[in-house]
Amino acid sequence: TPVPGTTLTAFFPCKPDHFSRSIPLAGQAQSVTLTSCNAAGQTFAVLAMDVKQASLAVQGLALLRQSSEKNFGGTGRSLQSRVMPLANNGGQAQVVAAELQRTDGTLLHAQMMFFSHGSWVYQATVMGALPNSEAVDFFFDNLKLSP
Repeated sequence: TPVPGTTLTAFFPCKPDHFSRSIPLAGQAQSVTLTSCNAAGQTFAVLAMDVKQASLAVQGLALLRQSSEKNFGGTGRSLQSRVMPLANNGGQAQVVAAELQRTDGTLLHAQMMFFSHGSWVYQATVMGALPNSEAVDFFFDNLKLSP
């Protein structure tokens, strides 16, 4: 499935919905696109944002990570991070695993991949009540960037 407005394609296990909203970055409103769906008790999502300048990509990635931590509505119990190569562009992505306790006491297990390509920054996420490493690996391994 192409992520609207980007050169990224993702293999979603279900028909995704597309949403857009604005968030502030470096004093400017930035448009963010979210493509997501739910299948087998998991949410699969890709968030994409064009920061307009490749030099702002690091700042954009930090903003995505901070925003995702706030949006979970809970606190992190464990946070691990690893770097992995992207499938076809020679770049690298940071993968963060988190176990989050929501305010109602339920736990969410999330795997989030943060990466950039030119002036675009991305966050791919798989989350649910039970971790599913096969689904995470399949989703992340099939993210493809066109030149």
